[in-house]
Amino acid sequence: MWKIVICDTDPADCEKLKAQTEAYFSQEACSVRICSSAEQMVGEAERGVFPDIAILDVWIGQDSGIKLAKRLFPENSGTAVIFIAESTEYCTEVYETPHVYFLVKPAAQQKLESALEKAVHAGMHHSYFAVHTNTGFRKIDLAEIRFIESSYRKLYIHTADEIIPFYGSFAADGGQFGSGFLQCHKSFMVNLNQIHSLNQNGFLLDSGETVPISQKRYADSKRKFLEFLGRHSQAAGGER
Repeated sequence: MWKIVICDTDPADCEKLKAQTEAYFSQEACSVRICSSAEQMVGEAERGVFPDIAILDVWIGQDSGIKLAKRLFPENSGTAVIFIAESTEYCTEVYETPHVYFLVKPAAQQKLESALEKAVHAGMHHSYFAVHTNTGFRKIDLAEIRFIESSYRKLYIHTADEIIPFYGSFAADGGQFGSGFLQCHKSFMVNLNQIHSLNQNGFLLDSGETVPISQKRYADSKRKFLEFLGRHSQAAGGER
């Protein structure tokens, strides 16, 4: 699921952009939040809440959306920024800041969809998960996660180098890992890109580890894994 934030002081503009964005993704594929101030955006970042896509008005009340983007979403941050403004007056300053698109209000659906398409493409290359651990705030590259294990009130992220525990649950946090992860057991979620093969015992990972699949979820897990392989085979074919 794509996590998207819209930051604009105009409620009508926010609601229109939210509806347009949900129409592009479908509501089931995205979660859209609205922030009405720079302070609200900064507060969310301090709590470790980072979106995949940020649609920012160039001016947010008395604050600059451009400066906010530089502070919160620098290059390679994992967040694709789309700027929006009432005119092209700020084009020069905008293009000195990492972003994927610049829109002029009112944004036509086709223009917004072009911007979102670029943001999605950028997000496929830089995708992170933010957690609070005992040692502080961390951003974890999703590509480095092999699988996530749930036990009591904690989730344990397994990477090649370490196991990272934090308080959470699949119900509350599972959707933030995105469509590249599959919950195959009530206690396990696996990174589809890390799977080597499927057998009766579970998913065998490239690392040699096995992630179990519950009997209840076996048929659905198999189907989704085969769909994933099919999509990647088609993509590889198209790149030749």
